Amino acid sequence: MAFVKFERPPKKEGTEISICETGEIKINRAASKMYNVFKFKHVIFHFDPDEEKVGIELTYDELDSGAVKIIKKKDGSCAMKAEAFLNHFDIKYYETRNFAPEFDKSAKMIIFDLNKER
Repeated sequence: MAFVKFERPPKKEGTEISICETGEIKINRAASKMYNVFKFKHVIFHFDPDEEKVGIELTYDELDSGAVKIIKKKDGSCAMKAEAFLNHFDIKYYETRNFAPEFDKSAKMIIFDLNKER
């Protein structure tokens, strides 16, 4: 009998943000590193209903009424509980969806377009 070694497939490369069916918004490891997410402890969610874009403002201000704690994951990614935000703006999260983020310097936010799923 000959054994065949199992090798894990390579991890996805590139930055990615996911809206998960659990009501969380996750930022993958590459994006967390690129945008220095772990320098901050909270985020504030924003929504542009005309363009259907979500903005994630990184903040130190835990007392802001919209502040949501960043949950650090062991794999270098992070997540934020976003169910109330998603429900408020009727953003669907019945299944996990992935998006390509970009950083808007003028708005000082990580932005992703709900109409451009990966």
